[in-house]
Amino acid sequence: MANKQEIQDTEELLKKRSLSPPHVVDSNTPIIPSEEDAPEPSSLAPSNATNPSDILKALTLHNSLRRSRNIPPLTYDKFLEDSARQWAEHLTKNIGKLQHAADTTQGENIYWVSDGGIEKEPCANAARSWLNEGRWYRGQKVGDPAEGVTGHYTQCMWPRTRRVGIAAVEGVSGNGKRGVYLVARYEPGGNSVGERSY
Repeated sequence: MANKQEIQDTEELLKKRSLSPPHVVDSNTPIIPSEEDAPEPSSLAPSNATNPSDILKALTLHNSLRRSRNIPPLTYDKFLEDSARQWAEHLTKNIGKLQHAADTTQGENIYWVSDGGIEKEPCANAARSWLNEGRWYRGQKVGDPAEGVTGHYTQCMWPRTRRVGIAAVEGVSGNGKRGVYLVARYEPGGNSVGERSY
């Protein structure tokens, strides 16, 4: 479970935002629980406004798994959230599909869910999706052909990364499907070519 300091920090943040405590994942769980195992979401992610409770769940998921690998926890950064929101809104208004930003030094993970799958907790569910790539991570170096589909996971787990900001924006894809664009921004960015996450 979360350590005492993490719980105190989360409770303090919750007081500031007047929220109920987030679901905490047991740090001994190697794979992040699926949506079916998660508590019932409380509300649909509003357009252009990310649910603070959802953000806290995503941060807790990141930090629970980081702690289990002896990697320092991430702190939440409003500047990075604003940066993530700007890119998510750009994807919604101008691109209509997932695309990484080419003009940032920040680390970045992106996620999309559409129509009947519009999620009430897109931040937490995106974090689960990214962290579940860990089942394929065996210490491969970034850029190694054997790396496979682990880049989201390694960014979440990059040991030199210290801060994260997350934003979810409802929108329409290029093919007309309604959904949620989710962007997470990390500093310092990870996934340096030729290096291992841990």
